[in-house]
Amino acid sequence: MLLRSTLFILIFLWLAGVFSELLLHVSNVFSFLRFFTGGFYSAVCHQNPSKVIEYGGFSTLVCARCLGIYFGALSAALLNLFRKINLPDVKLFYFASLIMFTDVVFVKFSVYSYNKNIAFLSGIFWGMILFAYISVGLSTLIHDLRTVQEK
Repeated sequence: MLLRSTLFILIFLWLAGVFSELLLHVSNVFSFLRFFTGGFYSAVCHQNPSKVIEYGGFSTLVCARCLGIYFGALSAALLNLFRKINLPDVKLFYFASLIMFTDVVFVKFSVYSYNKNIAFLSGIFWGMILFAYISVGLSTLIHDLRTVQEK
């Protein structure tokens, strides 16, 4: 349960950082988020201005797809607090990856224009599946390390 809680808190804080521009404007209570502003998120996202989510004159620090991935991971982490997530079939991971990859390719080759909603939704699905794999992998690693220590 400690691992599941820790993962949820870390993903929540990461996602809060994505909204730091808006949160800093709302209240100084969130001033600790200044650490995340600037180029911190540029290491994980291209931050193309035409692909970020904007609301009330403020924008997220990542594109719509990355935001979807983080929301998907947070949703899965929240569910994982109440019911332990099992490793999904690898076909589901491939399917989620295919959806996201297809969207990227279709936009790249002008089959249709970039759509923030489609990017966000494909990101959510992939983020949920990715979280399941990471969570199960970390649990297995911790279990294996404890087993080795006991011997």
